[in-house]
Amino acid sequence: MKIYASLIGILFLSAAQPGAFAADTTKSLWDIMATLRSESAMTRESIERDFATQLTLKNQNQYTLFYAGAGPQLNDNLRIANIDFRVPASDASPRGSFLVLSLEGKGCVTLEDVKQHYAGLTLSQVPHGHSLEEETGYRTTFNHWRLAFGFKEKRPQCLASVVFDSAEENK
Repeated sequence: MKIYASLIGILFLSAAQPGAFAADTTKSLWDIMATLRSESAMTRESIERDFATQLTLKNQNQYTLFYAGAGPQLNDNLRIANIDFRVPASDASPRGSFLVLSLEGKGCVTLEDVKQHYAGLTLSQVPHGHSLEEETGYRTTFNHWRLAFGFKEKRPQCLASVVFDSAEENK
């Protein structure tokens, strides 16, 4: 009976983790976006918690810490192939953070899908014809974040990246 009660307690505590994307569950891109955009600031710990992953410090200079890691599988035949997270090195505040989520997989989130969730997108970047890796970019501001959505030339109909950039100076 004690073992049964302990297991129930563990399951209850696991389910109560806020915003976490457990390894055995899959979420949509929009679930992840809703969790991230509700944050007023991001930290390495919050990213690791929200994505159930570990970030590795890849580089640093006097101004910025550069972290990287892999993200979860999404339920729309996509996965977050790479997480690029940057935060100020000397500032104790997580304001000024910058997050790039690179997407890959057979699934496809179209520009129309993005527009259904984010109105007021403006064209912010166009490819120059030098590489199929170049992106057409669209921007908007939501809550505390400037959001950017990138569509690579090699697959222009499908979302390839999402960027969260602190919009604190726009307040």
